[in-house]
Formats: sequence, structure tokens, C-alpha cells
Amino acid sequence: MKIFTNEYNEICAINNTTCSDLTEYEIDDSTFEGKCEAFICGYKYEPQYQLEMNSDGTNKKDEFGNDVFVLDEEGNKILSGYSIYPFIDYNVLLRIQAEHDAQDLLFEELTQSIVDNDYRLSLMELNE
Repeated sequence: MKIFTNEYNEICAINNTTCSDLTEYEIDDSTFEGKCEAFICGYKYEPQYQLEMNSDGTNKKDEFGNDVFVLDEEGNKILSGYSIYPFIDYNVLLRIQAEHDAQDLLFEELTQSIVDNDYRLSLMELNE
């Protein structure tokens, strides 16, 4: 699955987009299996960087209290992986997903009803 994030690492689109200022990532399809796009867009996909550690095992901090990162030879932070987490209240996301699922079920029931009615009309026309 492709996801696209903005400058705040918020997922803004899935699979495709026309917005050129988003960053594209490929993630495992099972990450959001069965979830609607609105649910997925309540998440961040954020790069995580290797932290410098003190001798006692705590994170090293600069004079402003910010974490200090390990840098490569060119002065860039070393990527250690990605974190994915909701930035919208998870209960809100669950309600969004439940509403989406209810709408899907309603759509399926209406579609089946239309098919059944078409079938009945076809049978009535054949019996005339």
C-alpha cells in the first residue's frame, strides 16, 4: 500500500494523489487491513532517528533539553526506522470506521435489493 504524508508526517492520501508536495512511502498492506481512508488519514508515519546515549543509558540532551541524534559523516541524522501512530483520538477513529462499515453494509443491502427486484421483473416479463 502506498501512503502519502505532508510536512508534519500526517497521512494525507493512500494509493495515489495528485498533490506533488507529499512524500510517498510503501508500507505493508496488512498495516491498515480493512480500514477506510478516513481512519488511515488519522495517523502519522514518522521517521525515527538513532539517538545518542549517555554512559548511564539515558538519551543525551542538548543545552535546550532536546534529544541529540547520531550523525553520519555528512552531518545527516541516521534513520533507524519509522513510527506509525494516531494523531487523532483513537476513539474518534473507531467511530469513523464504524460509520464507514455501516454505510458499506447499507450499500451492499441496497445493491442486493436492486438485483433482486431486477430478477423479479425479468421473471414477470418472461411469464407474460
